[in-house]
Amino acid sequence: MVTKHTEVKNARGIHLRPSGYIAQAFHDYPGTIKLSSPGKETVNGKSALSILSLGLTAGSEVIVTVEGDNEEEISQEVCHLLSAVYDYSHGDITIQK
Repeated sequence: MVTKHTEVKNARGIHLRPSGYIAQAFHDYPGTIKLSSPGKETVNGKSALSILSLGLTAGSEVIVTVEGDNEEEISQEVCHLLSAVYDYSHGDITIQK
């Protein structure tokens, strides 16, 4: 089991589109991904609605826990997507570098 902390940087937080993007990225991962934020319940990190239920706004702390194959790599990827800045100006979702 690997646990990491990250911070939401997207100005609009992790709303529906980023939640869906994050959930889809790990949909086929056979292990478990759990997300929590201080004062919130722990949720399934592979479910867009569960991620959305955390109400993550810019500056929110997120605790990521991964159990399964490639825990270190997967936890880093989850943290990267949670802390990414998302751009919708071209219609499709892109991550700003």
